[in-house]
Amino acid sequence: CALSAGMDTPCAVRQIVVRGTAHTRESVIRNELRALKDAHTVGEIQAACLGALSELHQLNLFESADVFCDRAPEDTYDGRFLTDVVITVKEKERLSQASTGFHTSSGGEGSMDANIIVRNLLGRAERYHLLMEVGQQKSNTFKLSVTQPRPAGLDMSICAELSKQTVSHLKHSSFAEKGRLVRLSAKMGTAANAGGCHEFAYDFGLREVCKLPIRTASWSILKERGLSLKSALQHTYTRSTLDHSLAPSRGSLLSLATEVAGVGDVGDASFVKHELNVQTHAPLLPDGQLTLSLGARGGLLLPLSRGERPVTVVDRFFLGGANSMWGFRTHGVGPREVRHTHDGVVGPRTAHDALGGELLGCATLALSGRLPGKLHGHGVCAQAFAQAGTLRALPDLRVEADSGSLLSTVQAIGASMRACVGVGLFMPSPWGRLELNLTHVLRRQPQDLLQRSGIQLGVRAALG
Repeated sequence: CALSAGMDTPCAVRQIVVRGTAHTRESVIRNELRALKDAHTVGEIQAACLGALSELHQLNLFESADVFCDRAPEDTYDGRFLTDVVITVKEKERLSQASTGFHTSSGGEGSMDANIIVRNLLGRAERYHLLMEVGQQKSNTFKLSVTQPRPAGLDMSICAELSKQTVSHLKHSSFAEKGRLVRLSAKMGTAANAGGCHEFAYDFGLREVCKLPIRTASWSILKERGLSLKSALQHTYTRSTLDHSLAPSRGSLLSLATEVAGVGDVGDASFVKHELNVQTHAPLLPDGQLTLSLGARGGLLLPLSRGERPVTVVDRFFLGGANSMWGFRTHGVGPREVRHTHDGVVGPRTAHDALGGELLGCATLALSGRLPGKLHGHGVCAQAFAQAGTLRALPDLRVEADSGSLLSTVQAIGASMRACVGVGLFMPSPWGRLELNLTHVLRRQPQDLLQRSGIQLGVRAALG
């Protein structure tokens, strides 16, 4: 700032000059400089300029952005300095990302994906994202979204999304899920800030339970066959102080999501769904040599009407598998029903369909530490952990807790708990957190499916 005056010296902005914008509208930049209207001293002008630079960099539009304040040749009528604020930017290419990759879904299916992100086509800092995925079990996804960050300089972003998706659950539950969805969402704040991040969304979608093998699917899955229309409002709150999104050694994470389906009496889906995820990590030794971690995940799904199908199998929770409940196979924990057989004979090896549940609880306690030598440079860590969790269908839980008291309900939940311990290795990677664990199940239920070898490999997305 070329103003030879103290920070408390009265000063006013005469004009704002924007340079270097080939595609971006000047209004995008001027919206971030609105604080200059209320700046009355050299220090306040400098603080407003620094704040604007920070917000402009977060837009991810510019290679560089610089602000220069130059004293104007004249002063105001009351003797205050006048300054010209000149902001110079260098824009990034409009094509932000074009990539392919491989990931594993929560259902254990490997998928290839292609991402294309283009920004600023209209000069308003908007971002266009096209995602295409193809899975090993014939799942596929097509999503197109448009995001407008910081509209009118506000600390929020709005997004419109269209998606068409087919998810195969044939391996675990004898059905495939087709969905066509329109979503409108608004996100305010960031997870790292004191107030956290709030995201509000409205979903309008048509879901279909289809591709059932009629001769072998269980009765419960056969009854789920057909279309379901969902009109839902969602709110998600996230607060994170984690020092690393893939291998944290300190900090905490809180995520709470609530969904209410049946908005406006549109559609046949009618329920309220809550999901909670809490984690805390505390260093026992410096530099990530030893970290104590505690995490808990919970979920509750309640129907809001007594219609024909207020809740379907695609709305329920599932548990089991890598990054879910170690030691068990994918969707291997919780309510199950035997499949039909071609000859009508049911034996101990007859496959079962996972039905999902309305009550979910899972807790993890872990000790981890970085390995020495060359492995330390790659972020490879060793860990030992213990897990306990359960997944229940509410109708079954009401039958077991026949007295209806809180004590009998807690006892019924406790009796269905599963437990597992294990040791393994994990490391952060461009694809997520890679984990390889050797597990041993301490407690199970007769219908559960275990990972027989005890060796499991998983890929987990970033936290927070």
